[in-house]
Amino acid sequence: GNYRGVFALGLVQGEWKMYVKWPLDREERNLYIINVTASDGLFVSQATVEVTVIDTNDNSPICDEV
Repeated sequence: GNYRGVFALGLVQGEWKMYVKWPLDREERNLYIINVTASDGLFVSQATVEVTVIDTNDNSPICDEV
């Protein structure tokens, strides 16, 4: 699902886009599985989107005083 509402949909130049509302943190969650359903009122289409979060070094180095 949309864990903590981090993903949203927006209409951009006539196309619906899924985007991230704020930076993702791999240490909090490394995989999101989003079920997307679209309909034009007549036809319905479904897809599963998997988002894998890769790790970056976002922690400041810690050095012991010598």
